[in-house]
Amino acid sequence: MKTHQKNLRTGLKASLFIPLAMSLMGNQSCEQGQNQKRELKKLVGMDTLKSQPIPLPNGGKFDFAYVMNYQIYGVLDKENLFLDQGLETTVDTNKGIGQKINGLSSADEKMLGTEYQRDMLAYKIADLQKSSTEVACFLDYPQFRLNGRVYSFEATSSIGVGIGFSENGPIGGVLPNANVQFDTAQLAMGMVAYRPELGFGKGNLKAINLTKNQTKVNVSFSLLFDGIGFSPSVEFKPSMAKVAEGALTKGIQLLKASKEMIDDQFYTRVLKEQDYSMTIKGGRNIGIQIGDRFAVQDEQGEWSGEPCASQFKYSVPLKPLAIIQIESVGDVASQGRVLKPEEGGIEYSTSARLGAKVLLHSYAPVTKTTK
Repeated sequence: MKTHQKNLRTGLKASLFIPLAMSLMGNQSCEQGQNQKRELKKLVGMDTLKSQPIPLPNGGKFDFAYVMNYQIYGVLDKENLFLDQGLETTVDTNKGIGQKINGLSSADEKMLGTEYQRDMLAYKIADLQKSSTEVACFLDYPQFRLNGRVYSFEATSSIGVGIGFSENGPIGGVLPNANVQFDTAQLAMGMVAYRPELGFGKGNLKAINLTKNQTKVNVSFSLLFDGIGFSPSVEFKPSMAKVAEGALTKGIQLLKASKEMIDDQFYTRVLKEQDYSMTIKGGRNIGIQIGDRFAVQDEQGEWSGEPCASQFKYSVPLKPLAIIQIESVGDVASQGRVLKPEEGGIEYSTSARLGAKVLLHSYAPVTKTTK
């Protein structure tokens, strides 16, 4: 057997899926109407946001890219997305499949079983036939990745003089030999949600551009003149964070509101299957609750060469495997029981492979309380 080994980093690849039959989704629309306040967080990967530094009159430069990348974490959380730190998977046909899960707690370890050590999983060679390398690396994939770049930035003073940059370089004017107060700031940027398996560009799912008018905010900082040159006041950094947060929030909201992103329904992956019980990726971190039901869907990946060790082309869904109901929720993983047909499930005849796709079927019923 030919040996191949490939470290698959979080979000470098993802699978492209044909929409599933509506029958798989069960009573999702009905349940969503009863649970309007609930929404599972989609797992998202993040590229490093790019920006030129902001040139300062004293000859220094402010690292605005750092501010953008720092602010994105909080913005994603507020917009009900979860930044997937993900798995790191190693596939070796001689040794088996090894994986590292980031954020695995002791409770998750107990749920996943004895073969899952803290921050590390190891599968035997015998598991390879069932947990095909073709599907196992799907565990590394977030649902989509985000890419972004700031094209221009400008902060404007009360006397009309600005500081900032455009794609052509620094912008600004001659400052008087006195303190200068800045009142507004704005930027232009682009953001893209894309399918990581096809890469940025070819795999773009949705792209948006924000103009300066869409990101303009009030700020309050000064450039202080000390008789020789200028330096920014202590309010400068908080003002830059405010600009970054506002623009990122607007960008994420526009992406989420697009038809492409709305149609891209939530999904996650199977981590483990044993004795009519499945453990799936995602727990309290993405909002899963006891009683939630999920549809498990197997799929076939198409690669240019060996699975997970060549260029991914596309995947197609295979037959529905099972409906599971969550009975235990951990920090980053949840465990569910396979439902029988008389319980609202389907006939379960084929075991789910490691990495099989998991879609929301229905939320747990809302329990009414009486006073």
